[in-house]
Amino acid sequence: MPRFFYSSSQHQAALASGATVLLGLSAQGGIFTETLVETVHASATKAGGKGVIFPLSNPTANAECTARQAHEWTGHGCVFASGSPFPPVSVPQTGDTFQPSQANNMFIFPGLGLGASIVQAQKITDETLLVVSMWWGGAFFKATLVVPIREPF
Repeated sequence: MPRFFYSSSQHQAALASGATVLLGLSAQGGIFTETLVETVHASATKAGGKGVIFPLSNPTANAECTARQAHEWTGHGCVFASGSPFPPVSVPQTGDTFQPSQANNMFIFPGLGLGASIVQAQKITDETLLVVSMWWGGAFFKATLVVPIREPF
């Protein structure tokens, strides 16, 4: 069962919960700070994974952080997907360039809307959004093992 933490700051909540995923649904541009993203990524790394940073708000000006910020703040090691398009991110040290993925219009929101319609849901709770997001994360991973889909960087 998911645990919810209430705090006066996102950073304190991330520390207390050991969060490894940030889902941006606030339409508050820039609300994911460097400290917050680093904290979430550090928790994920400690658990043997990568921080998952999904600023899903539209339009681009309302995204919780940019692809470049997430990429740089995590040492080029996060899983990133956004709700709005972002330009490619270059890594000068390696010469690699990553095209940020978009996720909300392709996966989360259409699936959530269809599911809510099918079960005639009266409301969509925070827990529902969390469960749907976690399910899609697992489904995406399984799909990458079967078909050549490039995972979000």
